[in-house]
Amino acid sequence: MVSFLMVLFTLFHPFHVSVCEIEFNEKEKRAEVTIKIFLDDMENGLRKMTNEKIDIVKIAGRERDSLVGAYLNQHFFLKIDQTNSKGKFLGSEIEKDALWCYYELDGVKKFSQIMIRNTILYEIFDDQVNLINVSLHGEIKSARLNASNPSEIISF
Repeated sequence: MVSFLMVLFTLFHPFHVSVCEIEFNEKEKRAEVTIKIFLDDMENGLRKMTNEKIDIVKIAGRERDSLVGAYLNQHFFLKIDQTNSKGKFLGSEIEKDALWCYYELDGVKKFSQIMIRNTILYEIFDDQVNLINVSLHGEIKSARLNASNPSEIISF
């Protein structure tokens, strides 16, 4: 399933999509979040947020991470078992035409429900789709979010 989504992500860029993977690391008691966004789409989101011309490839790592972290803090939110969870943005990396963003939430004990609100790039693209995959104890559940449905509650 994940491989199919990554192929879809790469082949159909005219279809505006991001892919978010949330994996529960039981040993470390944390939720590990990876978000993949097309570089040019992310630049559009950062331009809209800052009202400045942004070339994400030319921005140094810390400056880029500061901008990307600020953007994601406005557009990505998790609630685990009815508790608001402020994630820690770890950083980002560029791979070909995509930006990989990394978050983690520490102190996450066993949970049965996660609410995801993901409005990444909805202010730019009417057709933006944000795909979510949540993995807990080997079980994977998925959601497809869009501007008319920006949030989903996934129960295990």
